Amino acid sequence: MLKSLTEEGRKPPASLAAFGEVEPLVPLAGPLIRDGSLVYFWGAGYVADGPSVIAHEKKTPTEGGLVLLQSGVVKELTAAEFKAAPKAKK
Repeated sequence: MLKSLTEEGRKPPASLAAFGEVEPLVPLAGPLIRDGSLVYFWGAGYVADGPSVIAHEKKTPTEGGLVLLQSGVVKELTAAEFKAAPKAKK
């Protein structure tokens, strides 16, 4: 979704309310974002070689888990790796 928005020249959702407009593009992630299981950094978008974390499982900061990087890569990080990883900003 974020890559498509970038290609279309549109901004990523900056809030949960704005997310409603693009939620149909992410039918599996949408409910997880809404219930807090998946944490997305509102307003952060796709960057082709972006190394920063843009979304993560709720448990990742304390237990480790999956993260989504700005580049679209999904990685598993330990809690320590997550703490040290750069986080995406608007």
